[in-house]
Amino acid sequence: MVEPTYKECKEFLDNYHFQGNVTSKVRVGLKYKDELVALTVFSKPRYNPEYDWEIGRYAIKANCNVCGNFSKMIQYFIEKYNPKSILTYHDLLFGNNSVYEKNGFTKLVDSDCGFYWYRDNKIYNRRGWWKGIQSKKLEKFDPALSAHDNMRANSYVKIFELGQGKYEWQPSSAVPA
Repeated sequence: MVEPTYKECKEFLDNYHFQGNVTSKVRVGLKYKDELVALTVFSKPRYNPEYDWEIGRYAIKANCNVCGNFSKMIQYFIEKYNPKSILTYHDLLFGNNSVYEKNGFTKLVDSDCGFYWYRDNKIYNRRGWWKGIQSKKLEKFDPALSAHDNMRANSYVKIFELGQGKYEWQPSSAVPA
């Protein structure tokens, strides 16, 4: 078990997670022959202060299979950081992820469908593109247009997703060995 540097984490997530890097306080990874092959990052919750921690990203190197990788990383995190609670989300576009439930997380709810923006082979989270900040980020911006129309005018394509599964872990939850 390793706690990779920010640089290692950023490079790994930019290569192996469809949303790329995210700010994190704790990074837990698995290495094979000095190469990072799996990574889970933790931070303070972005939207829900009732929880102690949030899993910001979980990623595995392409074409790599490490049995029990998430179990190993979550056990390490729990033992070292003694969290009171952990919150995480799973994009339902990628199926019904049972890794959380297999590791003591409880599924709370599935959210409604949302969307991402796509351009130049990159996916952008919709949260970074509100109309109030578009004038600073887009090449062309027309305040008379809607946020969506401004994105389309800059060749961004709207990609719908299937919603998010929301999961929580509490210390009473059993994490398999």
